[in-house]
Amino acid sequence: MTEPTPSPARSPALRRRGWWLAGGLALTAALAGGAAWQERQTIGASVLKSWLEDQGVEGDISFTRFGPGGLSGALRIGPKDRPDLTVDVAEVSYDLRGPWNGGALAADFKQVRLVRPVLRGEWRDGALRFGSLDPLIRKLLAQPRDPDRRVPDLVLENGRLTLATPAGNFEGSGSGEAKSGHLVRLDVRLAPTEARSAAMQARLKSAELHLVRREDRLVWAGDLYADSLKGEGLAAHGLELRLTGESPYPDLRTGRADGRANLVLTSGFQDLTTSGVTVRGISQTTKFEGDLLGQTASGHMQTRFSTGTLRSGGNLALDRLTGAFAGPARLTADGLTLTLGGGAETAGSISGRRFVLKAPGQSLKINIDKAMVAQGQGPFDLASEGAVAKINLDRYRLEGGRLTASGRLAARGSIGPIQDGAVDLKADLAVANGVVRVMARGCAPVTAKRIDMGANSISGLSAEVCPTRIEAGASGLKLAGDYRKVSGQAADLEVSITDGEGRIRASGPDLAFETTISRVKVSDLAASRRFQPVFATGQARGSDTALTGEFRVTDAYGRPLAEVGLRHAGGAGGVTVETGALVFAEGGLQPRDISPLASSLGSPVAGQVRFQGALDWKGESLTSRGNLDIAGLDFISAAGPVKGLKGQIALGSLLPLKAAPGQTLHVDSVASLAALTNAEVTFGLDHDALQVAATGFSLAQGRVVLEPFEIPLAANAPWSVVADLKGVQLSELVEASPFADRMDLTARVDGHIPLSFRKGTVQIAGGELHAIEPGRLSIRREALTQVQARPTSAAALVDPYSDFAFQALENLAFTQLDARVDSLADGRLGVRFHIKGEHSPPVSPEIRLTLRELLTQKIKRTLPLPKGVKVDLSLDTSVNLDQLLDDFDKYQTLRNSAAVQP
Repeated sequence: MTEPTPSPARSPALRRRGWWLAGGLALTAALAGGAAWQERQTIGASVLKSWLEDQGVEGDISFTRFGPGGLSGALRIGPKDRPDLTVDVAEVSYDLRGPWNGGALAADFKQVRLVRPVLRGEWRDGALRFGSLDPLIRKLLAQPRDPDRRVPDLVLENGRLTLATPAGNFEGSGSGEAKSGHLVRLDVRLAPTEARSAAMQARLKSAELHLVRREDRLVWAGDLYADSLKGEGLAAHGLELRLTGESPYPDLRTGRADGRANLVLTSGFQDLTTSGVTVRGISQTTKFEGDLLGQTASGHMQTRFSTGTLRSGGNLALDRLTGAFAGPARLTADGLTLTLGGGAETAGSISGRRFVLKAPGQSLKINIDKAMVAQGQGPFDLASEGAVAKINLDRYRLEGGRLTASGRLAARGSIGPIQDGAVDLKADLAVANGVVRVMARGCAPVTAKRIDMGANSISGLSAEVCPTRIEAGASGLKLAGDYRKVSGQAADLEVSITDGEGRIRASGPDLAFETTISRVKVSDLAASRRFQPVFATGQARGSDTALTGEFRVTDAYGRPLAEVGLRHAGGAGGVTVETGALVFAEGGLQPRDISPLASSLGSPVAGQVRFQGALDWKGESLTSRGNLDIAGLDFISAAGPVKGLKGQIALGSLLPLKAAPGQTLHVDSVASLAALTNAEVTFGLDHDALQVAATGFSLAQGRVVLEPFEIPLAANAPWSVVADLKGVQLSELVEASPFADRMDLTARVDGHIPLSFRKGTVQIAGGELHAIEPGRLSIRREALTQVQARPTSAAALVDPYSDFAFQALENLAFTQLDARVDSLADGRLGVRFHIKGEHSPPVSPEIRLTLRELLTQKIKRTLPLPKGVKVDLSLDTSVNLDQLLDDFDKYQTLRNSAAVQP
C-alpha cells in the first residue's frame, strides 16, 4: 500500500482573499434581503397589479401591511373615475406552508375582512354583471376547489351596493359574517328609491332583510315600506310588509334546503283602488307551516284579513269586512296550488258564503256557493274559484223586492276541469225570492283554453251556446241550452273535434250536467294519418269532478264503425272502443274508408274484422291496448290477389302502435307470378318499425323462407330482407313472366337473395342461385339477336362458331347451373350464369361436309351442332328490373280491375 499524496498547502495570501470574498457575499446578501423586506409592500402590490393586468382587469392595490402572517391594504377594480369595486380596508390573515412543512410554498387563508367595500353592478337581459370584475369572476369560478383547503372566514363591514336595472337604480348597504363557508349573519338595507316598469310604478321608502344562522336553521326577518304603488287599473298607498320565520339552512353544494319551515307574512295598505273599487285600512296575516323538498314547498296555510271600508262608485258600501281561510298549500316550479276553506263577514253585508249588495232603500242578495273575492270593473264584479264574472247592466228596475234588468255578462276564469274559460252573452236578468234567472238573447261565444282530463285533455275549445236559460237559487245552479260549432283538440291523442252540436242541461251545487251530442266530427292530426274523419253521436253526463259518456261512431256515409265509452273521475279515466263485426264488401265498406294505413289492401276487400281497444289515463300518464281479430280477408295486393288473410293481433299500445313479438298472420294464397300458398308471418310492432320474425311460404313446388327483418314505419325509410329459396322450380316463374315467349327453363334451385328497398327501388347485392338437380335451358335465337343495335354483316350471319353457341343455348341439358345476381346502375339487374352440360336437341342432327371444306378447313355455312357436345358456358346478362316491376304492377292493375268491371 502507498500513502496518499498530501495536497499542496494554500498560501496565506490565497486564504485571506477567500475570507474577504465570503464576507463580501454575505454582506451583499444581507443588504439585499433587508432592502427586499423594506420594499415587500411595493413589490407585492406590483405583482398583484401585474396579475390583474394579465387577467384583463384594470385596477390598483396598495398595502399598509405585508407579512408572513397576513396583509392589509386598499383595493380598486375598474377605471379610476368609475370603479366597479373599491375596498377601503382589506385584511387577509393566513399561514404560510413550504418545504419546512414538507410541501410546496403556499398559503392557508384563515380570514378575509372587508371594510367599507363598494360594489357597482347592473341587471340587464336577465343577467347580473359587474363590469371589469366579470372575467375575473368567471376564471375563479372555473377553477376546481381543493377539498383539503379550508374555506376562510369572511367578515363584511359597512358594505354598499349600487345596482342599475331597467326598473331603476337601487342602492343598499349591509354587513355580514361567514365561518367555514357557512353564513353566520347577514343584514341588508335598501335606500329609498323609485322603481318603474311597463306595468307598475313603485315608490319604495325602505326595505331590510336580516338572516341569522342558529345551528342548522336559518332565521328570517324582513320589512318593506312603500309610499305608493301604481299600475294599470291599480293604485295603493302606505304599503307595509313584514316577513318572519325560520327554515333549514341550505346545502350550498346542491342549492337545496330540505326540512321544516315556518313563515309569517303580514301586510297592510292605507288604501287600495282597483277597477273603481276603493278599500281603506287593509291588513292581513298569513302563516305557513310545512316542509321544503327541493323546489317544492307543501304544508298548511292560514290567512286572516280585515278592511276598514269598501266603496264602489257610490253604489256599493261595506264596513269592517273580515275573513279567515285555511287549508293545504303547495308551491312548485309550476305555480301555487291552494285548497282553502273559510269565510268572510261584515256587519249585515257578508256572512259566511253569502254576498250582499246594498242600494238606497233596498237590499239585493246574490248567493254564491263558493268563496269569492271582489274584482273587475263595472257596477260590480264577482269571482269564484278563479272565475271572474263581469256584469254591466244597461237598465234595471227594483220594485217590491224584485229586480229585473238587462245587460251583458262576460265571465272568464277556471272552474272544475275548465281552465281559462270565457263566455260573453247579452241577457235579461230577474232576481226574486233568492232566485236569480238569466235568459240569453241570442247565441253566445264560449271558449276554454283547456278541459283538464289528464293525458286526454282537450285544448283550444270554442263553441256557440244558443238561447240559454240559467237559474241560481238555494238548490244551486240550473242551466239549459243548445250549442253548435264546437271545436277543439286533444293534443296528446293527436285528434281534433269540429262541427259539434247538441243540447246541454246542468243543475245542482256540483254543476251536474247531461248533454246530448247530435253530431261531432273527429279528425286525425298525426303527421302520418291513422284514421279517416269519423262522426259521433251520443250522450254524456258529469259534474265538476266526474264525466261519463256513450257514443256511436260512423263514417261519412253514416255506416256504423264503433261504440265508444268514456269515463273520467278524480284525475283518472279511460275510453273503450268496440267495433263489433266490420264486414267489408265490394260496393260497401272498405278498410281504406276507415284508415289510410289500410291503403295497401287493394279494393275490393271482402271479409270481416273486429277490434276492441281501450285508453286509460291517470294524471299525465296514458296507457292503451287493443285486439284486432281478422276472421278472413280477401284483397288485392301489389303481388297479386290475396286469399284468406286471418289471425289476431294483440296491441300493447295504441299511442304509439305497439305489438309484442309473436303475433301471427296466415295467408292461404297469393296469385302472383306463381301461386304463393300457406304463408305464415310472425311479427311484432314497436313505435318505429314492424319487426318480422323468420317466415316463409310455398312457391313453385318449393319453399321461400325470409330471414328476420324490420320494416321502418317512417315514410321512405330504407329496409332490407334476405330470401332463402329451397327447391323452387324456376319453370313456373318463367312461364308467368314476360320472358315466357323467349325462353324455357326447367331448373329446381336453392338460393340466397339479399334484397334492400330504398326510395321505391329494389336492390340485390350478392344474390346466389344453385341448381340442385339436372335441368334444361332453351333460349330462342331471336331473344339473343334482337338486342343487337347495328345491322349484322353477311359474313357474321354465316359464322359457324357463333351459330354453334346459339344452337347450344337453344337446346342445353345441364348438370350444373350457378348464377350470381347483383343490381347494376340505372335500375338494371345483372345475372352472371355459369352452366355445365351438353347440347341435347330432340333429334340427333346429320352433318355433311364437302371435300373442299375438308381440304381447306374453311366452312362458310351454318352447320348443325352435334348432339352430346359438352358445354361449359359463362353468360353475363342484365334486365331492366325497374321497368319489369313497373310493367308487372300495371299488369296486375289491369288484370284485377277487369275482374271487377260490370
